[in-house]
Amino acid sequence: MYKLILHDYVQHFKESFKKTNCIPWLIDFYWIFPCCFFFQASINKWLIYFLSIIPFTFSILLSRMYGGKMSKTFYLCPLSKEQRKNYIKSGIKLRVILSATLYILLNFIPMILGMILLWVFVAQLLLLIFSAACYNMYCQPTIKTIYAMQRKYPLKGNYEIRNFFAIITGGIGTVILIFTEGNEHGLELIVVFAPVLIQLFLCIDIYRKFYNQILDQSEFYDTIA
Repeated sequence: MYKLILHDYVQHFKESFKKTNCIPWLIDFYWIFPCCFFFQASINKWLIYFLSIIPFTFSILLSRMYGGKMSKTFYLCPLSKEQRKNYIKSGIKLRVILSATLYILLNFIPMILGMILLWVFVAQLLLLIFSAACYNMYCQPTIKTIYAMQRKYPLKGNYEIRNFFAIITGGIGTVILIFTEGNEHGLELIVVFAPVLIQLFLCIDIYRKFYNQILDQSEFYDTIA
């Protein structure tokens, strides 16, 4: 199934990318500007920041390109309801796996070289996995606009608010983790790990409230066209 999904992603890359709104998946880079004022960090720290934020941006991009929608040819394939649902579930898992793999590839060697603390590496990976799960349980809006709170989705509940906070928490969490000094304790350590826990709770909440709705909306072409 994963091989089939990867093949479809490659085949429909251009058309999916053209339909993608760039603002949501570029928002992580906006944190660079306020960080310049608040952190007097070394070049190594900024390098690690870029290496860490790229997988988050990549995950958001994948979710907007392939999440909550399939190509027209997909709905013409002789697949059963369960096969289509399994394809969509596997697509969500694959996008999370690809995001986590990219993070490991980019940051494992810097971690081995001591540029990233082991516990920061693990915490950042967990934050990414929870974030990628939030991003990729995605449903294409019925009313598209650059303004997040004005988008409309065929879902019951305040989906966009949770989706927006998941993106913000991922960005803030990355900044906090990357620019830690490594000697945090007590209240400071709680602050450092807070974004990871918040993202975990958001992930669970999105899954409980929207996962089955998203599967249902993605299952038939006429509901998302």
